[in-house]
Amino acid sequence: MQSLDNYGSGMGASVASSGGFNDQSNGIYPATKFDGSGTLYPLGGGAQNPLPYTSASTDPGRFNGQGGGYNDYNTPIAKIHQWNLAMERELGADYVVTVAYVGSHGFNLTFPTDLNAIPESDLSSNDTQYRPYQNYQAGQLGGNLYEGISNYHALQATISKRMTHGLSLSFNYTWSHMLDDQDSSGWGSHAGSQTWQHASYLNLNQAALNYGPSNFDQRQAFKGYAVYELPFGKGKPFMNSNMIANEVLGGWQIAGTVIELAGNPFQPSGPGSLYTHAGTQFLNRVPGVSLTPQGGKSWKNWFNEAAFSEPAAGAFGNAQRNDLVGPGVNEFNLSAGKEFSIWEQVKFQLRCDATNAFNHPSFGAIGGGSNGNFGLSGGSPGAPVTGNAVLSSTTVGGRDLQLSGRITF
Repeated sequence: MQSLDNYGSGMGASVASSGGFNDQSNGIYPATKFDGSGTLYPLGGGAQNPLPYTSASTDPGRFNGQGGGYNDYNTPIAKIHQWNLAMERELGADYVVTVAYVGSHGFNLTFPTDLNAIPESDLSSNDTQYRPYQNYQAGQLGGNLYEGISNYHALQATISKRMTHGLSLSFNYTWSHMLDDQDSSGWGSHAGSQTWQHASYLNLNQAALNYGPSNFDQRQAFKGYAVYELPFGKGKPFMNSNMIANEVLGGWQIAGTVIELAGNPFQPSGPGSLYTHAGTQFLNRVPGVSLTPQGGKSWKNWFNEAAFSEPAAGAFGNAQRNDLVGPGVNEFNLSAGKEFSIWEQVKFQLRCDATNAFNHPSFGAIGGGSNGNFGLSGGSPGAPVTGNAVLSSTTVGGRDLQLSGRITF
């Protein structure tokens, strides 16, 4: 079955006309001319038959009920300013240390809006009469304003050692802080949910009211590796003249990597309605109550539930965007290997790898993602958050051991 589309041009033109027919030639011969006539030309000649398809209506009324998009006539260009300052110093003959400051400021960034949003002062469960454009429903006049900003500051430090005396290593540490009004990455499919509460045309400050830690705000990161060749066997300082010792202990190389990452922020949100048909209702922060549970964080009690309560329906929660920080990553990987010479160019490599060698689990964020929609006890204004502080998923599982051998020739 083949489908044909006849596209017109200009507003109100006939578009998306479609139809189909059974092609017995398996696509070898053309069956119709794409000239808009919708005529079937038989393969063996003969009379020309109309191709059965439905033409789109040219009645302007067919656009009624459809939504519209919004783009500012003077749309500004999104921009980002970046700067950095770095210092590098050699320590001895083998080590190099680098310290750097990196910063950026983005502005004119996109921010979602609904031109048909009801003013905040008129929001209620029955407020359609206050909609600016009565011919359009909620969310049918969406678009983007360019009011968003982002700020990033980071201190980066690196120490590296080239391979000497059997040892090579490189470790780096980053402290950073990123804030913005709205997150976006890979069409929203990466780095968590795009959560915002205050839509433009509802508040005078609009995007600025959502300013807070970004989904990407990973405050600390420590990563590194080290490779060490054991000092035994031929060409090494110890046991270099004993053939048996060389075969057993010589040529071994051990290596390790470490990844220590702080958690990413995530947004607690409630089930209450904002009546805006756009955005997500944030929770209220209870004054004077710490986000950290008594006795410290654990996988059973990651945050203090008593620090949040449900706002009234139609009310904006006063919690800051991305108020909570999820669990981080702790992972050490180790490996050891040795190459044996079997015969001339024939080599055998024995290797053992341990992923998450210390069997330390790294947990995922609440709800398995970067956004938590927390149920509330009683579901009424002022009700506390309950039963939502438990971590139930992992990003790094248990220890994984692998023993492998490889022959090369």
